[in-house]
Amino acid sequence: MSNVESNDPEGVNIAVMSPAGTSGKSTASACLLQPNLGDEPILSFESSNDDAHDLYGAEIETFVPETFSSYMEVLAQRDRAGKNSVTDVGASCYEPFMFELRDSHVLHSYDYVVLVADPGRAQTDVLLCLEKLLDQGLEPSKVRLLLNKTKPVKRGFSMAMQFSTLFKGCMDLGVETNENCFIPHHALFSYIHLHKIDWRDLLADVADHRGAVAATRGQPMGQRLSREKAATAQRLRDGALPHLARAFRELNIGPPTAPAFGYVSALTSEHLDVA
Repeated sequence: MSNVESNDPEGVNIAVMSPAGTSGKSTASACLLQPNLGDEPILSFESSNDDAHDLYGAEIETFVPETFSSYMEVLAQRDRAGKNSVTDVGASCYEPFMFELRDSHVLHSYDYVVLVADPGRAQTDVLLCLEKLLDQGLEPSKVRLLLNKTKPVKRGFSMAMQFSTLFKGCMDLGVETNENCFIPHHALFSYIHLHKIDWRDLLADVADHRGAVAATRGQPMGQRLSREKAATAQRLRDGALPHLARAFRELNIGPPTAPAFGYVSALTSEHLDVA
C-alpha cells in the first residue's frame, strides 16, 4: 500500500464500489483508472453482470468471494512488485465482498476507495456502503466519490441538485464531496459496447478514419461502414477525453504513474485544462 505521489516502490491499491448495478463501476475501472495506472489486469469481482472485459475489452482477472484469499495474494504480490491494482467490485458480489472485508480486517490494504454514484437511487445505496466502510475503520480521507452519468450543468442541472441526497449524507458523515469529479452521460460508452470496440485500441488509434471514409466512396458498403464506425468512435472518444482527464485529476489520487495505451498522449493541454 502506498500513495501514488510518493517514491515508495509499493503499488497503489484502489477499490471501485457501489451496491447498485449499472452505476458505472466498470466504466470507471476500465476507461478512467486502469489506463492511468498501468496495464495490469483489473481485479474483478463479478458473477452475473457485464464486467469491464464484456463492456470495454479490458484485461481482467476474475474472482468470487470464495476465492478472496487468492485475491489478497495477488494484491500483495502486485504491491511488492510496485504494480498498481484496480479492483472492480460488481453489484452481484458486493454483499459477500463487504463481509470478507469485515471478517478479514483488510480494509487498510486500499489506498483509496472510489464510490461511484449516479443521479438515481444509487445515491442512497452509496451512502449505505459508505457508512459500512467508515464503521469498519476506513479513513474518510481515503474516500473518493465519482459522480457518473450526470446531466449538463449549463442546462440548470447543478451537481448539488442532481446529487442532493448524496451530498447531504456525506456532509453528515464528514466525507468531502467534489462537484468537479464527474463523468457526464456520454454516447461514447454505449457506442463502444454496442460495436464491441476495445477501449485500449481506441485510445491508441491515431489513424485518419475520417479521411479514409471519403476515400471509400464508390467502394463496397462493408468497407465504408467499417471506416464510418471507426471515425464515429474517434469523434466520441475525443469528445469524452476532456471529461475523463478532468475526472481523473479531480479524484486527487496523484498523477498518472504508468499511463498505458497512448492515453496520456491523447490528452492534449487543452483537454487537461478543462474545468
